[in-house]
Amino acid sequence: MTLEELRAMSYAELKGRVAEFCGWKRTDWTQPDTATKLWTRGECANNLHGVRCYTLDNIPDYPADLNAMREAEENLKGPQPGDYDMSLWIIVKADWKTEGQKGIVANWHATARQRAEALVLTINK
Repeated sequence: MTLEELRAMSYAELKGRVAEFCGWKRTDWTQPDTATKLWTRGECANNLHGVRCYTLDNIPDYPADLNAMREAEENLKGPQPGDYDMSLWIIVKADWKTEGQKGIVANWHATARQRAEALVLTINK
């Protein structure tokens, strides 16, 4: 996936991709009154009895919440943390209008959305 393809994703698509990486699962179930697809998380995703379902609006708002993105980052394994760090630096640098600070320090100021974009780039390598 390229940066241009990533930037063409809708907010809901970006949120959904991060949610799936964090263990949320899209179900075939829909909310009766709106036909909105529902999501589950964990072992209850395979259990039709007592399942708690959520709409996309009710799961963590990864692209807008730094705390949620911190939890998402904890799921990175193997070489993914290094790949994520490089993807995040590329995204932060691309968003700068002027040169500003260089190096790894740039990642300290990354927004939740930038972190979500970097995570999606990392998991699509």
